[in-house]
Parts: sequence; C-alpha cells; structure tokens
Amino acid sequence: MTHVMDTGGFATDFDFEGMEGFHGARSTPFVHEIGVPCPCMMLSPKEGAVGHSDPTCDRCSGFGYLWRGAAELRGIISNVSFRKDLQDIGWVQQGDMFLSMGTHPRDISDFDRITIRIPVPVQPMVLVRGKKSTYSIRYDDTPDNSDVLEWEAGEEKAIWVEDEDGVYYEPACYVLKGRYIEWVAGPAVGKKYTIKYKAYPEYICWATPTQNFDGMKLIGPSALMRKIALQVNPKKKQIRPPWQDRVSNATRGNHSNKDAFMTLPSVEPSR
Repeated sequence: MTHVMDTGGFATDFDFEGMEGFHGARSTPFVHEIGVPCPCMMLSPKEGAVGHSDPTCDRCSGFGYLWRGAAELRGIISNVSFRKDLQDIGWVQQGDMFLSMGTHPRDISDFDRITIRIPVPVQPMVLVRGKKSTYSIRYDDTPDNSDVLEWEAGEEKAIWVEDEDGVYYEPACYVLKGRYIEWVAGPAVGKKYTIKYKAYPEYICWATPTQNFDGMKLIGPSALMRKIALQVNPKKKQIRPPWQDRVSNATRGNHSNKDAFMTLPSVEPSR
C-alpha cells in the first residue's frame, strides 16, 4: 500500500513497502545483543566508587556491562569516519559508523552491541609469540601454540604474517580460529611478528538512537555506532564464543552469550 506523506503545502507518495524491500535487498546482516549494566555497579560509598563496576566481577570482568539475547538482524550501514567536520567537533572517531534499521520488531538502544557478519580487513597488530606485552594480550589459559587476536577472525588465513626477521609465514603455518592464531610452525617464543587479517568487527551504540517517523508511523531508528576492541584483563578469560554460537545459545534460551563461559540460572514465576 502506498501512503501519503503530508509535507505542509503538498502531498507526496511514500512507499513503505518499497522502503522495506530496499532495506531487505541492500542491508547488511549483523548480530544484535542487548546491553545492560552489570548488577555489580557500586551504588553507595560503602561499596566503593559510586557508579563504577567491581573490577573483580566474574560476570562482566570489570567492564561494567553485560550483553544478552543475541539475534540476527539487518541494517543499512553508512561509514562516516572520513567526514572531517564530524571528527573535528569530536562526534566520531576513525572507524565509527551510522546504522539505520527498518521497522524491525526489535529496538536498538544505548550500549547495545552489534557484530557485523561480513569479514572485513581490520587494523593490523604486532604480537609477541607466546608472551605477554603491552599490545600482546595473553591469558593464563591460552594454549602454548596460540596467541590472542584483537578481533574474532572471519577467515582461517590471514592477509599477511611476517616476523621481525623478515620471515613471511605461509597459510599452512597457522590457522585463525575465533580470537586465536594457532601455530603449526611459527616464530620462536618471544619473537615479534605482524599480522593483518579479516575479522568480524564489533560496535557499541554510543549515542541514543534517533527514532524516525512519518506522521504517526515509525519507519526505523538511526544510531551512531563506535568500534570497540577486546577488553584487556589478564586475570580473566574474555574470549567470547563466535557470534554463531552466541545466537544459537540465545535461540535455545541459554543466555550464555556473554564475555565469559557460563550458564545463567533461570527463575520461573510462582503460581
């Protein structure tokens, strides 16, 4: 059905069905997770710094937020990181983007997280084989033959891997799985190497979304999304399951799609 949009002095047709068709054909698939503050937040001076999260919390690992209920959605993505005027006034940073959604039954709101389902090249990084460093994360339970990546890898092979001696490593020398690079024949322990690869980038809803209306009809929100990176807390394992597992867990009613591996207890209402 074609609707008439009142513009004050004249009327023009607004085709909602056509808009939804365009959205479905041109939109990008992503995983949406609902962001909520962790109950570990300190609410009184007796607990500590009011408004801050507990750095020892096992649920949020001190980050202060939980992400729940993963679901697959679609949206129109516009990269605004190259607009110098917005960067100059501090509205965006390199890598930020706008997300426009159609009339989904599910809303996106502050601090929600999305994971783009299409692998894209991400910022390369320098790692230290088998050891921790300022920019090389390593957890206590990291396998000996593995190093931790900043993003969840989207493909098993990297774009380029080369160590500090100029040695290039063929794809047969390693495999990328989730946030790990697993070595078959790699650099010696302690040697630095650079890696560039494709990954599933993650974003946080950084500014309260704008709801778009035509008259009394909601035609979908728009939100400014800020790219995030792996949070560093060496005392706790924060390697999340792949986005496919997080969606599967939420579909089965198991909200274990958080930064740590755990199953949440459920409470049934009393009758």
